[in-house]
Amino acid sequence: FEDRIIRACQMLFTSITQGSVGEVQKPYRGMTLLHLAAALGFARLIRQLKSLVPTDGLCPLRQELDHLRRDEFSCTALMWACGLGHKDAVWELLLTGDICTLTTPDARGRMPLQIARDRGYYEVVDCIEEYYASSPSR
Repeated sequence: FEDRIIRACQMLFTSITQGSVGEVQKPYRGMTLLHLAAALGFARLIRQLKSLVPTDGLCPLRQELDHLRRDEFSCTALMWACGLGHKDAVWELLLTGDICTLTTPDARGRMPLQIARDRGYYEVVDCIEEYYASSPSR
């Protein structure tokens, strides 16, 4: 299933960057492709999405991959992955994202680490703590 979604995203990104698709629709409840991939735990899709956006020029899909973008609940993609216990997706988001996502609170003031801890996803907690301890940009 994840492979089919990756292929569909590749075709969509190619169409948009070549100008053959109209304006991108408003996402469901403010969730971007990155939010959805994180919520579903699709770590490979998260990795693939990052490689699909061209580095030169403006691409309408760049906002779909903004790690700091929040949905209607003020949650980032990292919060969704943490809240649903998707350790591999969390790790991929940490590797491809911005360390600021670790200190970005949701509408209730909770950080991603706290969300994972509160829900009992201790493998995710360990993953975040390992990343934070080894991160040169902290």
